[in-house]
Amino acid sequence: MLKDFLKELFGIVFHGVSFERILWVVLTVVGIVMGVRLWRAYKKSGEQTQDFSFRLVMSGLLTLAGLYFGAQAWFDPEYGRNLFFAQPLVLHTYGVCIAVGFVFAIWIATIEARRTLLDPARMLDLAFWVLIAGMVGSRIVFMMVEWESYYNRCFEPSLEGLSAPDCMALLRFWEGGLVFYGGLIGAGLVGIYYLRKHNMEVTRYVDAAVVGIPIGQFFGRLGCLSAGCCHGKYVPSERAIGIHWPDNTAAFDVILRDLGQGADRALFMAERFVSAHPTQLYESGASLMLFCVLLFVRTRKQFNGQIAIIYMMSYAVIRGVIEIFRGDKVRGFIFEYTNPAISEALGLPVGEPLLFSTSQFISVLMFTSGVVLWVVLSRRSGAKQETTSLV
Repeated sequence: MLKDFLKELFGIVFHGVSFERILWVVLTVVGIVMGVRLWRAYKKSGEQTQDFSFRLVMSGLLTLAGLYFGAQAWFDPEYGRNLFFAQPLVLHTYGVCIAVGFVFAIWIATIEARRTLLDPARMLDLAFWVLIAGMVGSRIVFMMVEWESYYNRCFEPSLEGLSAPDCMALLRFWEGGLVFYGGLIGAGLVGIYYLRKHNMEVTRYVDAAVVGIPIGQFFGRLGCLSAGCCHGKYVPSERAIGIHWPDNTAAFDVILRDLGQGADRALFMAERFVSAHPTQLYESGASLMLFCVLLFVRTRKQFNGQIAIIYMMSYAVIRGVIEIFRGDKVRGFIFEYTNPAISEALGLPVGEPLLFSTSQFISVLMFTSGVVLWVVLSRRSGAKQETTSLV
């Protein structure tokens, strides 16, 4: 149940069930209170009640989840009678960083909403749906890249070293397998749909929401660094720029497998580490700088939507360049382009591709879309200003 899910997702270790029992009671009470307040508001305002359908779904889900899982936690004999923790909770840095990133991004979005005279409550509602869409989108894109592995797990388990089919692997996102671009696309589509459905000013709300995204990425990539995912390509041991990955990490296995024979391979085998570009730190630092840029230009924008476009184009360039140094081939390639001369000049392995990863392809599309949107929205803004001046 909950303790097993959290253990796999964040590394939280539970001994005893008092926490889970209390949690489900609290969620049930919150769901009921939300439902009662919603009913009172509906009786007063009718269909004009703000976000009636959203609040109704949320109160219903909280109440049902609290009752269903709470009944198991309280009455299932397998939970035992231990009501106290035998050991402290353990939190993995990755989960903490992702959570902190989301909190900061949403917090800054609400601050920006207040500054630009938008509705902070609407921004929070938008953030909820965008968060869900982002998780789903990032998972879908990863499954598209790794479709063969998931197919084999379900229909040809022996090819993946499994003794039995595992068709539910695609749902276990906490085991890894999230692509940021997929999350960004999913969040963007759902966010625009939500804004249009509620007749909200799309470009103004998107500008306010986008400002906090880079700070979320800053923390998120620090989480990637702690988990060892999204690692860079091999760096010769004598170079100071490399980061060392021990032999119990994915980076060690991937780099050592592709390294071939040589002095560095022998050194890494003996010392039980590999040296690679710290691409997580590259993107984390670049995201922090992009955040500062957005803070600067947000009060100087010339038309609504400009902040979002600046983010789109800037991040597309950042990600496209950093992808050159990425060493985790699991992200997939549209086609592979290698250039030994360029790779040698950059200090990269000469046999590994520089272009054209899935993320680089999306970066090109996103940058191109940003250029088109800049032209369209700036012209539209200029036409409105001209009309206003004539009036």
